Amino acid sequence: MNPLSFSHQISLRLDQVIVEVAAQLGLPANQIQSIEQENSIALQVHNLPDVLLSVSDDRLWIWSLLPIHDENQLLSHAAEVLAILIDPVEGVETGQLTLGNGENGYELKALINLEQLQHDHGLKPALLGFTTQLYKISQTLQIIGA
Repeated sequence: MNPLSFSHQISLRLDQVIVEVAAQLGLPANQIQSIEQENSIALQVHNLPDVLLSVSDDRLWIWSLLPIHDENQLLSHAAEVLAILIDPVEGVETGQLTLGNGENGYELKALINLEQLQHDHGLKPALLGFTTQLYKISQTLQIIGA
């Protein structure tokens, strides 16, 4: 059995995982009841690019598409961004986020350690760690409010 396989390791659907995280974060139940089962769910965080939770290739990811339109913007702040990326994030495979150029632009990603979902705090530490680093990178690259 593959320890990274979402469907083999987790008995909940993605929407159920999201409802649990939303409740842990203190969202009112009436705001989270309408979530339907999807392969990706976008969370809007004030003044940040959307944070998406997705099951892709049977893996659970937290990720965000960064609105970087000029590669020089990233390259000129590479040292600062690297310093952020090497900070560990609880609940993430390998302990760190990754930044890469995807099909639609630069993506900040975290592959979730599925064992985290078995604990009381579930996905919350990984989601908060991801959002914190997304904020720091957005601030460094001046993309707040994207």
